[in-house]
This record gives sequence, structure tokens and C-alpha cells, in this order.
Amino acid sequence: MKSIYLILNWVTGLFFILLGLLFIFFDPFSAGIPFIILSFLFLPPIQKVIIEKTKKNLSITVKALSIVMSFILSMTLFTLDMSDKAEASMAKQNQINEFTQNKQQIIDSLQKNFEAKNYHTVISEIDKHTKVINDQDLNLLRVKAEKGVKVEKVLSELEKLPEEDTAGQIKGYQALLKLVPDNQDYKDKLAYFEKTAKAQHLAQIEKELRKKESKLLSELENLAEDDMQGQVKSYQALVNLLPDNQEYKDKLAYFEKAAEAQRLAQIEKELRKKESTLLSKLENLAEDDTQGQIKSYQALVKLLPDNEEYKDKLAHFEKVAEAQRLARIKQENKKKEQEILAHLKTLKKDDTQGNINAYKQLTELFPNNEKYKKKFTALSKAENEKKLFEYRTHLISFTR
Repeated sequence: MKSIYLILNWVTGLFFILLGLLFIFFDPFSAGIPFIILSFLFLPPIQKVIIEKTKKNLSITVKALSIVMSFILSMTLFTLDMSDKAEASMAKQNQINEFTQNKQQIIDSLQKNFEAKNYHTVISEIDKHTKVINDQDLNLLRVKAEKGVKVEKVLSELEKLPEEDTAGQIKGYQALLKLVPDNQDYKDKLAYFEKTAKAQHLAQIEKELRKKESKLLSELENLAEDDMQGQVKSYQALVNLLPDNQEYKDKLAYFEKAAEAQRLAQIEKELRKKESTLLSKLENLAEDDTQGQIKSYQALVKLLPDNEEYKDKLAHFEKVAEAQRLARIKQENKKKEQEILAHLKTLKKDDTQGNINAYKQLTELFPNNEKYKKKFTALSKAENEKKLFEYRTHLISFTR
């Protein structure tokens, strides 16, 4: 019996929970609350807590009265809710009917407010109507009003900007033209401020150029008059800065020419210094030191290749050196000749090979000496005949 009672409590409690949830999910919300509360009296876990807290058992009579009261309360709430919804639906329909009947008057009134730039009022009034009806004319007018609000906001921001803030003005009028692309006044204002901004930009560039020009001119004043490279560098910078300034270009050309002349003069000075050093060395050389003379004049010709005097001197000493070389060779050959001739005197007459070698050396020393060539040829021929005779004699004795 106790188990049946427990099951009945669970079933009843769950039934009222489901009933309450149905009302909550499918409206009206308030009608479901009493049934949810009523389910607490039947669900065993909650029922147990209530008994522990109150120290009293819930009788069937209490539960029955609770069920009746919950139904009465729920139905009352349901009726009231339905009545409110019916009134709201009727009010909505009345509003729709009123708008439909008076649409043109409403639109005209809104249009007047729009033309008076009461954009917030227009939006507020349109929102009242669009809560109950979706009308295309109202939607279009609301879009225009919203655009008007944005335009007013941009114009208000532009009023706060100083006129010299061309970047801010340009940005503002560009935003306005995005909202109202056909507004000629905004186009003119944008063109004006863009032109002004360009003029300011050019003025700023001009100012910076003049500042840099002044700095370069100040540097020029501090340069020494003979500092041609410094002058060239400064005027080059000025011409790069102001390429159309003819005065600076002329000054640059003048100082470049002067710098080149100064450079050539310096080169000439260095050449003369080196020439002087070489000539000083020449003065200290002995007259017969032809190699030293040649070396010095070669250095002078290399230093001053167009100097005919040095080239002639070089050619002269090279010729002298060659003559000295040939004389040395001739003297050495003569000495060798005497040594070979002295050696020939020591040789025996029958030492044909020694004589041949000696005359061969003499022929190599003096290839144009006919006497030595004839003697060498005759000795060589005699030696060959002697060897041939000996060979024949040996061959005959061998065959016998």
C-alpha cells in the first residue's frame, strides 16, 4: 500500500510539472507557475523536506484543496493573460486601421518634420508605426532620416574644426559626399579644402627648402676661399635642392672649373717635386754610370712622357750602354781568343781532336772569322779522312 501511495505521488507530481511546463512554453507563462508549485506537494523528495520543516504530514484534504486552488488560480491567470493579449491585438489592429486610413496625412506630417530636419522626431514616429505595420514608404523615409542624422553629426563635427585643419575638413566632406553624393555644395567645399591642403603642402615644402638653403649658405660663408672642394660640395647640394636656380648652377660650374684647375696645379706641383728629386739624383751620378743614368731618365720619362729632352737623354744613354755592352763582349771574346790561341800552342801537332775543339770554340766566338772557319773545316775533314782510313784498314785486316 505504501508503495502504491509513493507511485501515485510521483505520477501526480510529474503530471503537474509537465502541465506547468506546457503552459510556460506555449503561453501564458503565468498560468504554468501554480502547477509547478503544486507538484512540490506530491514529489516524494520535496514532500519529505516539507514534512521535516513543518513537522506535519500533508493530508489528502490539503492536497485536494491545493489542486482545486491551483486550477482556479491558473485558469484566472490564463483568462487575464488571454484578455490582455486580445486587448493588445485589438489595439494593434486599431493602430493598423488608423494608419491605413490616415497614411497620407501621417506621411505628409513626417515629411514636413524631415524637411525641417527634425530627424530624430521622424525616426521616433516611424518606429511607433513600424512596431505594428511594415510599410515601404515608412522604411524609405526612416533610411533618409537616419542619413540626415549622420549628416548633422558630421556637420556638427566640422563646425568644431578650425578652418586651417584642412585634413579634418577634407575627411568630413568626403564622409558627407558618401552620404549625399549629389550635393554640389559639399563637392565645392571638398574641392576648396583639397586645393587649400595642396597649397599648404607646397608652402611647407617651400619653407623646408628655404630652411635647408639658408643652412647651406651659412656653411658656405664659413668656408675658406681656396677650399674649392668644399665650395663644389655646397653648391652641388644647393643645385640638388633647387635645380632651377641658375645662380647656383653658374657658381657650381665656376667652382668645379676652379677645383679642376687647383687639382691640376697640385698634380703639376707634385710632378715638379718628383722631377727635382730625380734630377738631384742624376747630378750625384758618375758620368760613366750609364745604368744609373738610364734608370733615372726612365723614371723622368715615365713622370713626364711628353718631355723630349728627357726622352733624348734616355735614348742617348741607352745607346751608350749598348755600346759599352758590345765593347765588353768584344773585350771578353778577345781575352777568350788569346786564351784559346795560347792553349793551341801547347797542343801537339798530332792532337787533331784538341785542335778541332779549340778552333770550334774560336769559330763560335768569331762566326765571321774566315781564317778560323777554314782551319776548323780543314782539321775536321782531315780527322774524318783519318778515321775513314783507319776503318778501311781495320776492315781489310779483318777480312784477311
